[in-house]
Amino acid sequence: MKIIPFSFRFFYNIGVNIALFDAAPYWSGGAERVYFCARGFAESGHKVVIVCLPTSRLNELRRDKITIYNICPWFDLDPLALLKIIHILKKEEIDILDIHSPKFYWLGLIAAKILCRKAGITRNVAYPKKGIKRLINRWLYHHCDFVVAISRRVKETLIRDFALTEEKIHLIYDGGEYSEFSEEQREKIRRLIRQKLNISLETFLLTIIGRIERVKGHDLLLKSVAELKNSGYNVGLLIIGPVEEKRFFRKLEKLVKELNLSREVIFTGFESAVSDYLLASEALVAPSYLESMGKSILEAAANQVPFVTTTNTGVSEVLPRDLGIFVPAGDSEQLTAGLKDLIQNYSRYQEKAKKFNPVILDYKKMVREYLHLYNEVTGK
Repeated sequence: MKIIPFSFRFFYNIGVNIALFDAAPYWSGGAERVYFCARGFAESGHKVVIVCLPTSRLNELRRDKITIYNICPWFDLDPLALLKIIHILKKEEIDILDIHSPKFYWLGLIAAKILCRKAGITRNVAYPKKGIKRLINRWLYHHCDFVVAISRRVKETLIRDFALTEEKIHLIYDGGEYSEFSEEQREKIRRLIRQKLNISLETFLLTIIGRIERVKGHDLLLKSVAELKNSGYNVGLLIIGPVEEKRFFRKLEKLVKELNLSREVIFTGFESAVSDYLLASEALVAPSYLESMGKSILEAAANQVPFVTTTNTGVSEVLPRDLGIFVPAGDSEQLTAGLKDLIQNYSRYQEKAKKFNPVILDYKKMVREYLHLYNEVTGK
C-alpha cells in the first residue's frame, strides 16, 4: 500500500491522472518546475505522466518510477505527434493535461478536446504577442479549462494580450528544493570549486546562471566586469548554462577577448549542481532584459547568496527587495554601479542574505496549489 506524505494526504482526493508537457531541449526553469510538480504529485498518490523531448533531463524521472514519453513535434500541428498524444492519453487514462511549453500548446489542447479531457496552460514568460499571433493565441487560451501564470507580470500580459479574465488565470509561484549548509560545509564547497576552476580565494567571484541568449544580458555583465577590473577590483565571473543562441555565444567569446577578460571569465557550460557554484561565489548576477520570475535568483536567495538583478524580473513578488540590488534593465553603467555598491558593502548584503529563510520557496507549496486547482477543474 502506498503511503501518502502527511503534508499532502489530508488535502486531496487520490486518483487524479495528470499529464505534464514540456519541450525544453535539455533543461530550463520551466523544466525544473515540471520536475518538482511531477515528484510532488507522485508523492501525493496521483498518477503522473510526462511528455517531453528525447534530450530532456526530465527523462531522469524514470528512476522515480514516473512514466515518460518522448515526442518531438516537427511543427505546432504535427498530425503524427497528435496521434501519439491521443494514444498516450487513452492508454494512461489521463484526466487533466498541464502544458508548460508552446511546442505542445496546440497538440495537447486539441488532443484533450477530442477525448473530452481537461487541459490548461502554465505560462512562464511575459513576452507579448502581436498581430495575427495575438488573435490566434487568444482563441487558444480562451479554450483552455485553466491558465496558470508564474508571476503577476505574466498574468498582466495574459489579460492584456488575450482578454482573459482575472478569474481564469491562477497565480502559482515557482518552488524548489534547497539544502541547508553549515558554515564549515559552505567553506569546504567554496574551496573545492575554486580549486577545481583555479580561482583564487581572494577573488570576488560573480556568477550568472541561465541559457546563453541575448535576453539574459551576458554582454552587459561582461562590460561591467571589465569596468570593475579597470577600477582595480579583483573580480572573476562564472558563466553557467547551455548555449541557446550560437551567434550570441560567439559574440560573447569575442567580447571576452576584446575586453581582455580571458583570465577573469570562465564558461562552464551546463551544470546540474548550481548550488555548489553559488556557494563558491560572492554573488549571483542576473542582468536580464526581461525575466518573468528568475529561477537562478530564487536559488541564490535560498542558498543565502546576495544577488544583483534588474527591475524587469519578477522575483520582487516573492523576495524582500532589500535582499538584493535592483538596477534598470539594459543599463551597463547602473549595473556597474550596483556591483560596486555590492563589493564595497558586501558584509551588509551578506548579513541580509544569511537571515533569509528559504522555506517560502519550498516546492511543496507549489504542488499543493496545483493539486487544488486540478481538483477544482476535474471535480475530483
